[in-house]
Parts: sequence; structure tokens; C-alpha cells
Amino acid sequence: KQWYQRRVAITAGNLDTVLGEHAVHNDLKSNALDSLSDALSPFDGVIVTSKHGAAFLQANKINLCERAVGVVGPSTGRLVEDYIRGSTGPRPSTVLIADNASDLADQIIATFPRSLSWVYLCGNKSLDVLPEKMEGEGIGLHRMEVYHVGKKAGLDSALLAALSRVEFNVAVFFSPSGVYYTATLLSQHLSSSCVLVAFGKSTAAAVDECFGGRFTVRVCRRPTPQSLCETVLAKPGDVDC
Repeated sequence: KQWYQRRVAITAGNLDTVLGEHAVHNDLKSNALDSLSDALSPFDGVIVTSKHGAAFLQANKINLCERAVGVVGPSTGRLVEDYIRGSTGPRPSTVLIADNASDLADQIIATFPRSLSWVYLCGNKSLDVLPEKMEGEGIGLHRMEVYHVGKKAGLDSALLAALSRVEFNVAVFFSPSGVYYTATLLSQHLSSSCVLVAFGKSTAAAVDECFGGRFTVRVCRRPTPQSLCETVLAKPGDVDC
């Protein structure tokens, strides 16, 4: 087979072409609008790190008027900016968009006074990178869990069925959850020559933790579809994808 004519298994994401609907589910939490407004009123800034957080903004018509907004990822950034454009009233004071949580924390620390307080609209599987950096600088941060990530009951059987049909050369992970929920099965059934591709640094850390150096691992330079394609199609020996 030519290297560029490869089979790609995509796990736990919207681009899930192998597992269909049997991947990870993300359930938004419903809240009364009045109680949400009261809960968010003490905070000067809002942090959104995934499309599910952006969906929560939209579903609950969260008022970002004159607040600072921090976003992780260009795709999530576009969703948040679309929501802001469609909202009435004044825009947020500032919108920062970073490629990953660590970089967003650095931007917030460099841009805003330490006296601002922030609310982090996160899921039940949120990582500690951003909170630890901000709290380490004395910045007030409150986690508000607004969606739940869980493993669907049919994931293992769907994954096994996919692996039995095709020998995959590449497995792509879009989130740490996708790694944690599939690593055991993939470790047992992927060829040792398979390349693992992580969409970002946090996902790459989960890949290293779960697969322990048994496979070649590539990390997308940026969390974008173009960077993902370049990383998947890179030839053996290519670096800095």
C-alpha cells in the first residue's frame, strides 16, 4: 500500500466515520435562565474550551455583554464568535482565542489584571492545566460543569466490528476522553506499525499515558482540519506536522 492510501480510524469526535453513533456522548445540562444569570453575575470573564461549552452558551442565551471571553481552539472560537454576532446588545470587552488550554491561560495572565474573576464552563472530564496555571498566578477561577461526557454502551462492540473489517494504518484522537475510552481495545488490536495522531497537546499526553510508547505518535501542529490532514498524510520520517 502507498503511505497516502491509508485507512484511518477516527475515534470520539464529530468526524467519526468508523463508529457511527457509537462513540462518546456529550449531554448539556439544562438550567433555568434566571438562576444561570445569577450564577454568572459575579464573574468578569467566561472561559469556553470546547464546542459543548459553546453549545451551552447558545442553548441558554448566556449574556457575554462587556465580559472578557477566553476560548480554546479555532473551531470553538468560530462557534463563540458566531454566537456573539447573533446576540443583541454590547459585545464582550475582549475575546481571546488560543490553540490549547495552556496557551489560553498564558494569554489571560498576560492580558488581564489579576483582580478579574473567571468562570470556566467545562465538562465532567475537564483537565487541570488551565485552572492550575491561572490559580497559580492568583487569578480567581470557578469551574461550572455544564456538560457530561460519557462512554456509550455500544462503543466497544462497534470498535471491535470496525477493527475486524479493516487493518487501520492511522488512529486519530480528538480528545483525551477518546483515548481513555478506546485505548485498551486499540492496544490489543492495532498493528504495531499503526500511527497514532493526537489533535492537540492534552490529547497527546493522554496517548503517551495510555499507550506507553508502543506506537509512533504524531501531534497536530494546530487544532485545525488542515493541520490534521497534513499530519495524517505525512510520510514516515517527516516531523513537525
